Amino acid sequence: MSAYKQFTTKDIVITPFSANKGFSFTGNAMTASNVGIEVYFGTQPPANKLIFETTQNTLYGSAYGSTVSGSQNFTGFVNKLNTNSVYSSVMQLYYSNYFGSESGSLVATSSLLYGLSGPQNNTFAGYNNLNLGIEGSNNMPIGAAKSPQYDNYLSSTITQTRTALLGEEVTVAGASNNNFVTLFSIPSKLWGSNIEPQSIGIEYIPNGGPTTYTIHDDKEGNMLYSGTGGGVNIKNEYCGNVAYEHGNIVLTPISKSAGNPYSSLAVVAGIGNSVLGGQNGFSGANQLQYLTVGFSSSVTLYEHQYKCTVRENEFGYSLNPSLLSGSQANVPLGTNNVYKDFATGSYFSPYITTVGLYDNEQNLLAIGKLSVPTKVPMNSDLEIQVSFDSI
Repeated sequence: MSAYKQFTTKDIVITPFSANKGFSFTGNAMTASNVGIEVYFGTQPPANKLIFETTQNTLYGSAYGSTVSGSQNFTGFVNKLNTNSVYSSVMQLYYSNYFGSESGSLVATSSLLYGLSGPQNNTFAGYNNLNLGIEGSNNMPIGAAKSPQYDNYLSSTITQTRTALLGEEVTVAGASNNNFVTLFSIPSKLWGSNIEPQSIGIEYIPNGGPTTYTIHDDKEGNMLYSGTGGGVNIKNEYCGNVAYEHGNIVLTPISKSAGNPYSSLAVVAGIGNSVLGGQNGFSGANQLQYLTVGFSSSVTLYEHQYKCTVRENEFGYSLNPSLLSGSQANVPLGTNNVYKDFATGSYFSPYITTVGLYDNEQNLLAIGKLSVPTKVPMNSDLEIQVSFDSI
């Protein structure tokens, strides 16, 4: 049977800690059912098209057109998405504050407080050149005069570079195309709480060589790439961004140090285009086999420690039915209160085999089994530590 005792705060210790695990997948291993890493290629919708309509004369459209079922260009291995929708979603989530500047574009976000007299309280009007309303009134601004308009899920308080701007025209393989991005979408079952900063490593070897591109994050949310071999020699050049808490890695063809992309940067940003070659009915060489994606996951676990203290005057009574007198063992439950002689003596002490943890409504939450039955001491305290981990 059981008995209850209330814990105090000093009896309970809950300690969080982070557990990390590294992953690396190459080629078709990324698309396995127990992995599910998606590689998407996103194209900028033309001004005269809705985002869900097919984009013509783009890098993706010129390469593959509509060679698969349907009239729209779609991307992804398992979960098919429209290329224009991918691009528009990435812009809205991660770049909507960066359309005018690679370091962020602020908008006027102050509110005005009306009703008080005296222009002297109009503190921002003089040196910020703000037209705050009626002349001579106290239209006092509340809040920052200018601030970001959207939450773009920045990974650091350090000013980040984000350069995937609407309206850019980039040149790839001699043809002018609308702006585009590659999106690596890693499922949450792999990255847990978030991708561990400075753990991302992507390697891409177009056609198996001679050029090798390596891509990594700088732990501040920026993606950097290097290229070696085949006449390419580039070190740690900006090529995109990562949202660690979403498992999304975005590669763009616009460099902060060059208005038009390097040809090598266009190759990196076009990985999503290239790896669909030979996949899902598309024509072209199978570049997926030359792509490796690696990262470390981060999961916060909680270590629970409960100190169960049995005082010398506690738990000296037992409701175990084996202690009942044999002459009344079969009487109705609750009516037998005659115990064997040894169980009524002053030196009787029961054994503890199991500890249960209950909530305030006496719902059983956890059970701890002792390795051997432990006798409750008569002249000293007994302390039992119950420990377990939870997510």
